Amino acid sequence: MNNLHRCTSVTLLVIILSGCSSDAEIDIYISEVKELPAAPVEALPDMTLPKPSEYTAANERDPFYIAPRVGVDYLASDIHPDSGRPREVLENFPLDTLKMVGTLERRQQRWAIILDAQGLVYRVSEGNYIGKNHGKIVGVSETSIDVVEVIPDSIAGWRERKARLALDGE
Repeated sequence: MNNLHRCTSVTLLVIILSGCSSDAEIDIYISEVKELPAAPVEALPDMTLPKPSEYTAANERDPFYIAPRVGVDYLASDIHPDSGRPREVLENFPLDTLKMVGTLERRQQRWAIILDAQGLVYRVSEGNYIGKNHGKIVGVSETSIDVVEVIPDSIAGWRERKARLALDGE
């Protein structure tokens, strides 16, 4: 064991001392590389300036302006959501997350039964509002609810869109 310990110590000492050698070889190599002539650099090609072109479409329609459709007066439209009325509970849900699950009728008055995504049940009739797009219920039948939504138009106005909730399972 003592012999193994001595052999390991000598090997370790040789490795440590070899790291302490002078940097003469590295210095000689660096000086040789510095004395070599530099490689020639090719000259850059002559640059030709592009010929400026004249903009000839100044009198044409601006491609970034949305022109109104012919025959439609969007800005004079009377369609807009009623922002002054109090919002109803079912206006917090997108229309496609609500389900019609039944109807009730009493003395010529018909109500639709609506189930929301959390499983809560609501009773609605004509004139109530439903969905996130200012949807007003305009009709309730035994099998469906007719809704007219007021949605923003891409021409800075509003337009109506009809939607229908059918009885779940039909």
